[in-house]
Amino acid sequence: MKSIVKPIKRGRITGSALATVILTGAIAVTASGCTAEIKMADGTPVGTVVINDEALASGISINQQGVNADVITDPAIQLPADDFDTDITPSVSVPEESKETEEPEVTEPTAAETTAAPTKAPATATPVPVNDSKKRDFSKIKNGTVIHFDIKDNVKEYKVSGDYGEVSFTVNAGTLRYETEGNKLWQVSISSERVSYAYLIKENDKTYLYVDVVRGNNNNETNIYEIKENSISCMTVLTNFTVSPSIDNTKNFKGYDADGVMFCSERQFKIGKDGLPVPADNMSYIGSVRVVAARDLTGYLVSNGKKTNTKMTIKAGESVTPTWLNEVEYIDLKDANKNTIRVDFTDECCKYYDQNDYRWIYTALRSMLVEVSQFKASVNYLSEGYIEKFNDGSKCFWAEGCYGKLCVETLGNNMLRITNGKKSYDLNIKYGDSGYALSSAYLLKANGKAYIYVTTVRKPGNASDLNVYELTDDSVKYVGTVENLLIRTLKDTKSFSCYEDYGNNYPFLITRNYKVAKNGLAIPADNYSQFEWSTTFRAARDMEGKIVRDGKVTDETKKIKTDDLITPVAVNEVEYIDFKDASGDIIRVDFTNECCTYYDQNDYRWIRPAILSMVKDV
Repeated sequence: MKSIVKPIKRGRITGSALATVILTGAIAVTASGCTAEIKMADGTPVGTVVINDEALASGISINQQGVNADVITDPAIQLPADDFDTDITPSVSVPEESKETEEPEVTEPTAAETTAAPTKAPATATPVPVNDSKKRDFSKIKNGTVIHFDIKDNVKEYKVSGDYGEVSFTVNAGTLRYETEGNKLWQVSISSERVSYAYLIKENDKTYLYVDVVRGNNNNETNIYEIKENSISCMTVLTNFTVSPSIDNTKNFKGYDADGVMFCSERQFKIGKDGLPVPADNMSYIGSVRVVAARDLTGYLVSNGKKTNTKMTIKAGESVTPTWLNEVEYIDLKDANKNTIRVDFTDECCKYYDQNDYRWIYTALRSMLVEVSQFKASVNYLSEGYIEKFNDGSKCFWAEGCYGKLCVETLGNNMLRITNGKKSYDLNIKYGDSGYALSSAYLLKANGKAYIYVTTVRKPGNASDLNVYELTDDSVKYVGTVENLLIRTLKDTKSFSCYEDYGNNYPFLITRNYKVAKNGLAIPADNYSQFEWSTTFRAARDMEGKIVRDGKVTDETKKIKTDDLITPVAVNEVEYIDFKDASGDIIRVDFTNECCTYYDQNDYRWIRPAILSMVKDV
């Protein structure tokens, strides 16, 4: 494998002065037109190199285990990296006289958006005793081993097993739970519950657990843990990154990476000394949003895979498509006519190179290429009265349109995550608990503001609540919760049908029309309510009313005696209530006395105790 040549800063070599060039595994002392001896760090002579103005000749075989290649940072910006063709296999190096590597199809990422900074997980949590135990011996796993967990939809536990024992983990309520020997359960955080792939990896005599997840709008993240027979610790969460499921070794595997703004890349990685993925070579295949040259870019035409002597220039502002990048030598760009032009990249390498962050290439690329002015998504494009129901995914609700991309998903107990574009907002739920679930989500605009309505069920069979969030282009804010309310249909912000839902143990379920108030919350649209269903009660007192036939009140009167069986049918809270008696007649009884007694301007649910004052349990 080709060694990774680390660049030196421009201006350090003057005349015949010597400069240091960092090579992976060795130190090369060079000067133009001279011969230099190379020694290892301990002073052991290795060989010599001859340098002139044209080339560097050396017969030294360089080891690729240098420490400088094993450092990675964790930028907080992201672009989906799973849109690449999985058949791409970048070469380690592309000599000028070799045939140009065939360029794969790469889907352009979406327009520039900002992501929320990832939160580093705590190292470990206090173990909680459990009844089961796991006995394992990781010394039986060889370095370089990659074991794939079997990931299936709706599977609660992920397992692998071998002569080393059984390794299993579960993901629930925003935590990853790892069972160990000794009746212990270790709990560590995980950035999302939407697990896509997981791998057990042995390298550097340590065992790692890589868990790839999807967060928000298809944002890829890799949660990395070090696991031992009796413990687990979270090392980091890599945003904008995912490992190719084709991984079968630790020295050279495909990975997808992005800056979250304009560029994404596919390249070969290896497991570094600290257990994190680092580039295995200098080559990357670059994908991008629509970009133009930031300045005149001059290079040489590439024909049939070879660089020619034909010099060509892409003018500033002209359309350009990046393809292959050799970060220490060149970048291949396609112009508007599909010509491939090889442009020198050494100046950018010297200026932007950062040995602690391989993503320096994205900063360098942004100095050469700028994004084409494109349509910018905004909630301001929504018209008054706009309503859209979110699509129901298997683990989240999502919507996409002129306003951008939105995603609503659960995040452990009492928490809800709403992602707007690339930025996620973790928000409290008033009545969330270990059993709460999403029921539906809507995007709407009322009174000049955009809102997200999210209905949640506290636990199966329990009450529902409507959680309201105000949405802008750069924020999501919690407005409030309308308790015991479940949206039935939402087609008009001024009148939509809801259930007043108090759970399965309540004696009746009311259907009522609501509207969006000026503060964004849902309030009753009128005084009328119907009973979707109700238990049969006994009359608490003697009552008299007029019979209703075919929806119209007649002049016929009928009495309801104390303890008669009756069922509430409908109520106008300021006028009347309709009861059905044992014979099937609907009797309209005056409700004004109850209104005067129980009315509360601060609580429109006052009609519940008013109704219950007129009846008693069977």
